[in-house]
Formats: sequence, C-alpha cells, structure tokens
Amino acid sequence: MMGRDRKSPDNEKRYWSRVPAHERVIVFWNDDRGDDVEQPGQVLDISDGGWAVRMDVEVPVGMDVRLRTAGSTRSAVVRHIRPDGHDFVLGLEAS
Repeated sequence: MMGRDRKSPDNEKRYWSRVPAHERVIVFWNDDRGDDVEQPGQVLDISDGGWAVRMDVEVPVGMDVRLRTAGSTRSAVVRHIRPDGHDFVLGLEAS
C-alpha cells in the first residue's frame, strides 16, 4: 500500500501518493443510450485510490467505467477530466 502523501503542498488535493506508470488499458463504459463503448487508454500514474488515464475521448465525470489490463479488470468512477492537447486525462477513483 502506498499510503497517504502528507508532504503535499496546501493546494494539493490528492489523498494518495502517485507512482508513474506507462501501461496500456482498455476502458469500457455504457453511453447515454446504454450501448457498450470501449476505448484504448494509457495509464499515467497509479495510487491506492485510482488511476490517471490519458484517452483521446472525453468521458463524463461521474461515469462508471471498467479498466482492462493485461492481467485484470477493475471498476472505477470518473472523478475529474482535463484536456491535454488533443487528448483528455481522466482521474479515476477505484470502486
């Protein structure tokens, strides 16, 4: 377990320490019509609480998603999203 990062600046909202990562994932969710959507993503960092994932599509905040890696599938919720060039970086909280 990575634990809490108590050395963060006062304006830092992160609860967990982050570890850089470079793993490819497939992110799955259901769109507003209930159709299954799957898109590739790149994990940027991992913590005990979730992941930062770069994708080329915008996924709504609050959306339940699943991440499939080479070894497992995990559930998460999109907690925030920010543009990053032509891509988006999603903050995903493990659920």
